[in-house]
Amino acid sequence: MIRYHVEIDDLHRHHYRVTLTLPNPAPRQRLSLPVWIPGSYLVREFARHLSALDARQGRRPVALTQCDKHTWEATCTGRSAL
Repeated sequence: MIRYHVEIDDLHRHHYRVTLTLPNPAPRQRLSLPVWIPGSYLVREFARHLSALDARQGRRPVALTQCDKHTWEATCTGRSAL
C-alpha cells in the first residue's frame, strides 16, 4: 500500500514535509505530480513548489533524475521500500 505522511516543517513559511512510501518500487520507478486539476483549464505547475527532494531505499540514498517539469525517475535495487 502506498503511504503518505504530511507534517508541518515551518508553519510561518508555509513549509511542509511530505513523505511518500512505496513498499515495492519498480527497478526504474517513475514519480510525478499532476499538471492540471479536473474542472480547470489552467495548467498548474505544482512541482515548482518542491524543494529538497530526495529518495532513499532503507538508509541508502537513491538518485532522482528529473525527466520533465513534473516527473522524476528513481533507479531502485533490492526489495526494500522507496
